[in-house]
Amino acid sequence: GEEISDEDRASFLNFYSQFVNLKSILDKHIVTSKLFPFLEQNTHRDIYYTSMILDIKNLTLALQGISKNYESLASGGTVFGQASGVGSVVFDDMQTSERGVNFKMRLIFKPEFFK
Repeated sequence: GEEISDEDRASFLNFYSQFVNLKSILDKHIVTSKLFPFLEQNTHRDIYYTSMILDIKNLTLALQGISKNYESLASGGTVFGQASGVGSVVFDDMQTSERGVNFKMRLIFKPEFFK
């Protein structure tokens, strides 16, 4: 048989892992199709996100971002806390910076949010 070069093997493995990731994303499409409109509707206008990690197994969305000030951040947390489908809101870190308030928060969803 013909020998497969390391370059071709690496290329195939890269393609395959992208394919598996895409399949995983598409399988979870129903989740993200609810999640992004939820974030749009419930995010305070003075807050933006720099990072988002969704942990479906634990029903948790970890958000990092920047808020204009502490008042906007508190208001945003309250809105999330009152949203149907959200079990709790946890602030893990808040620090003042030249751009506002850097924060880390977690939204813990109720199981029915993703159904």
